Amino acid sequence: MKKIIILALLFITCSCNMTNYVTGNTTQTSGLDFSKGRWLLGDIEVDYEIKEDLTQLVLTDFSKHLNERLINFSEENTVLLPSKIPLNPNKNAILDLKKGTKFDYFINIKCDDERNDLSNFNFIEHAYYKKQMTFARLTLQVYDLNLGEMVYNQTIYGSIDEDSSVTFKPKYKVIMGCYNKIIKSINAKSIKN
Repeated sequence: MKKIIILALLFITCSCNMTNYVTGNTTQTSGLDFSKGRWLLGDIEVDYEIKEDLTQLVLTDFSKHLNERLINFSEENTVLLPSKIPLNPNKNAILDLKKGTKFDYFINIKCDDERNDLSNFNFIEHAYYKKQMTFARLTLQVYDLNLGEMVYNQTIYGSIDEDSSVTFKPKYKVIMGCYNKIIKSINAKSIKN
């Protein structure tokens, strides 16, 4: 009887925390070649409450493949970078990154998040539409600065229904979940040292 109760509680807890993820770029079938070059992690554009944790996680995950060949831009005082590097830069912009950084690869991560709050609307007959959802879109791109081209591009969309979730930090959970989906794919498909 105890086993049934524990399993039921486990099922309820897991189903209440269900976060949905969708891959945005299904054409990205390859990983990265970690066997060569010096890599630079750019300033991650994400909510300030999550930025430090996400930056440390990215540095830890990529360092497993790159060791001392990965540098965080904030730790490198010889790097000349604009304040923001846009997604999908053209070849000239990527080659300019090479001139300003002297690195071989650049990791660019951007995250957008939103929270819709429908509780301000008065749905008299349709109260079941009142939901608070947290959405996030995380894009990770890697540029080969020597060739002036993008070698990796992946976007993951995530969402969580805050009303049925038991997490206290839905935005954190969704954003970190999006990143974990991308790094899992990179680890599975990449050329390692």
